[in-house]
Amino acid sequence: MAKKSELQNIFERNQYDLANIAKKSRSWFDQQVQAMARQGVTPNKVLQSEASQLATKIVPGNMYMYFYDPKMKQTLPYYDRFPLVLPYRATADGFIGLNLHYIKKKGVAFYRHPNFLT
Repeated sequence: MAKKSELQNIFERNQYDLANIAKKSRSWFDQQVQAMARQGVTPNKVLQSEASQLATKIVPGNMYMYFYDPKMKQTLPYYDRFPLVLPYRATADGFIGLNLHYIKKKGVAFYRHPNFLT
């Protein structure tokens, strides 16, 4: 029998029950929304936040949500006005990141798995 590759071993160690993970994820999200509602946080308040409440430094691995108004929007078939991004590389004028809104649900669940790549 052939020896398993390291990549195969990683995937075997990180198998999960997608339905269970989705339920836990939804429960966590609902708790966060309820906590924000108790604090009086609304979408309009977030969009009108003071500059002192905004991130001034992008840290790879943290998640960021922001308003996006592309310069060339007339040429784009679609775009995300409020991307939720995981930056992974800094550039001279910003960053390169992964927009979680464009990932299929299975991919997001895999990323959120607590034993991911352990």
